[in-house]
Amino acid sequence: MPAWKHAGKFFVLIELLTKGMKARRWPKLVVLSGVLLASAMVQAQTRDELRTRPANSISARLDSFVNWDYRHRKKLKGWQTTAFVIQRTLSEWYPAGHSSALLVENQPAVELPKFLSALPARRDFHFSLVYLASHQSPAGEWDFTQRRIELLCDLVAQAQPAEHPQRIVILDACFAAAVQREPKWTAAFPGVCLFSSLPSEVTPELNFRDRQPVDLSRRYPATAAWLRESLGEKWDGRISFLGFVWTQCFLATKTPPNEVADWIRFAKQCEAFAAEFRKNVSRRCSSTLVISEAGETL
Repeated sequence: MPAWKHAGKFFVLIELLTKGMKARRWPKLVVLSGVLLASAMVQAQTRDELRTRPANSISARLDSFVNWDYRHRKKLKGWQTTAFVIQRTLSEWYPAGHSSALLVENQPAVELPKFLSALPARRDFHFSLVYLASHQSPAGEWDFTQRRIELLCDLVAQAQPAEHPQRIVILDACFAAAVQREPKWTAAFPGVCLFSSLPSEVTPELNFRDRQPVDLSRRYPATAAWLRESLGEKWDGRISFLGFVWTQCFLATKTPPNEVADWIRFAKQCEAFAAEFRKNVSRRCSSTLVISEAGETL
């Protein structure tokens, strides 16, 4: 409640109390009321500060490992774009230098455990976001750009990443949720995970420059405008489906996530929007986003 509303209440109280009171007692009452009024105004100001302080003081770290520059199969340029998009959304949510990001691209399999083992601990950042993207098989095998295939869960187990109670892991790949069946995955990442597809699904790349099969720029003009502004003129219009959904929900979210519960709500918004898009717009240009919490198996 604004401080002036508290003040109004106290002036009404003074008026009621002073009716019929001897004049010599008025100064004491005025002094007491002034103290109470100042206290109420400070309390109101403090509550307002508590509501606004988290967004200005929370620190968030994004660590991304993206395989996209393939020579032996389709390039995943749109997934590189999604890493940039998530980084930009964090910088807008947590400004003034409270967000940072690392992007590792097209590195061999041996580098992934090193990357994961260097993830921040709780003392380093309030939130730790991890974005992982690659070609993946239904068995959870990652195909690296060097033509080497490895089980993602084996590499994760080797890494033994530092525990972080407020970590959100985003796996953006075909058959993404297949890894959630593996104890090695849930042991390393027991918290919130957002998967871009079911264990039986591929996940598509979208292009905002295409008019078919869905003219995304016409249907979602605000999203298209934000992406063009954020990514610059050289952006080729490509983005993963999860990146498109993330952007759409980011623009619809008025308050930055301040705790894990807020991130869960945001992930569920992504899940719901993807389902709506898949039902009402295009199954071909979509996949089923899935969120898991606290070690759930899918």
